[in-house]
Amino acid sequence: MDTPPPEQLQRSSSTQLDFDNLRAIKVLGKGAMGTVFLVHHRTADPFARNPYALKVVEKSTLHTKFEADRRARWEIQVLTKLSGRNSHPFLPRLISSLETPDFLAWAVPFCSGGDLNVLRYSQNERVFSPAVVRFYLAEIVCALEHLHEMTIVYRDLKPENILVQQSGHVTLTDFDLSRSLTKRTVKTVFPSTDLQHFDQPAKAESMSLSLDLQNRHCHRYHIPHRRNLTRWLPVLPIKDKTGLKKAKSARVSPVSRRKLSFSNGERSNSFVGTEEYVSPEVVRGMDTSSQWIGGRWGF
Repeated sequence: MDTPPPEQLQRSSSTQLDFDNLRAIKVLGKGAMGTVFLVHHRTADPFARNPYALKVVEKSTLHTKFEADRRARWEIQVLTKLSGRNSHPFLPRLISSLETPDFLAWAVPFCSGGDLNVLRYSQNERVFSPAVVRFYLAEIVCALEHLHEMTIVYRDLKPENILVQQSGHVTLTDFDLSRSLTKRTVKTVFPSTDLQHFDQPAKAESMSLSLDLQNRHCHRYHIPHRRNLTRWLPVLPIKDKTGLKKAKSARVSPVSRRKLSFSNGERSNSFVGTEEYVSPEVVRGMDTSSQWIGGRWGF
């Protein structure tokens, strides 16, 4: 991520977010969960030399989307977990967050290089060279490995969610669909004749992710006049200068909502993420016996 100087980092982490003290420079993007603005602090950074990205979710829209409120607050918790000693160069950190009666917002470092999808379209023939692909894949794997060590599963991997820092390194974004998993206990079944070689069964260890629910950087504010926020909230509309087709928003399939776990080898045939990056048979709920799938593999 784009790392500011130590003095700026310390100053930004101690600065409390308040909509009245923020100024929006432009809109970075808009998705199903909210709008992302490029902002700077009026007093701490009056010349916008170190702007950051602020994701703003309007609470009045949360009830219209499945588990939207939980997903938004969960993303803040994940970003909090990825800050401090658990920070990683290819993952974002939480600068601060705030909540008002009307809005929920959180700030992360700004990645000025855009996303991989936009960057790919700027290449010759709209493809990366093998060397560039290896470079980005290596950093993505390192980021995912760090998340897995923290028992966090990232479930919305796509080019639009891989941002490019000013330094050229990547940063994963959008953690609202991620999940925290507990390591499963592995049971090994031995033939009865082999049991005599084991005096005592091994004890499997399990780990669970402990999140800091105190959220030290989360502050509640009450805005006396909502018009103070709306002066800069509906700022410049998003202009697609690249002509790229906007990807559909990530979602949880209906099957995943109905049944949380499956046992005895049963498969849900569900998906979490963006339809454009999921195979057609999974989106349609087909199983492996489908003639369409057999025809595709045969071809």
